[in-house]
Amino acid sequence: MAKDPFLQVYDALNNDVELAEMLDSMRKINEDDENFIFTHSIREEYRKHEYAPMIRMTPITMLEKVWNDNDSQIYELVFSVEVFTASITQGFDISTYINKKYRHEHNCVMINQNSQYDELSDLYNSFMRYKIYINKGEI
Repeated sequence: MAKDPFLQVYDALNNDVELAEMLDSMRKINEDDENFIFTHSIREEYRKHEYAPMIRMTPITMLEKVWNDNDSQIYELVFSVEVFTASITQGFDISTYINKKYRHEHNCVMINQNSQYDELSDLYNSFMRYKIYINKGEI
């Protein structure tokens, strides 16, 4: 059965042992059963400073690209990765790691990035938007 292209890019982070170790080393509270990489939303009980860092991934658009012969052969996927951290430095370190991983291992391009601070949760948010082309035959 074919795998959703968004789940492919999610799995690339969710199954990354080095990233999981990096997140655990920065976190004040460790939950063995959670890697704190979420899709779409972060559960309410984890939206706290002591659980940072955490990552939220969200698909934005997915298009089938059509070639001259009208045969759709690839997907163009745009998705976001948000890194919520207790410090700007943590956000920079994690974002840099994710950017290198996606660029070198998955030929994925970051198309924009910005940082914000959320006073309510007392967390920094590094928001990154990516674009990737995935051959239909690879899923």
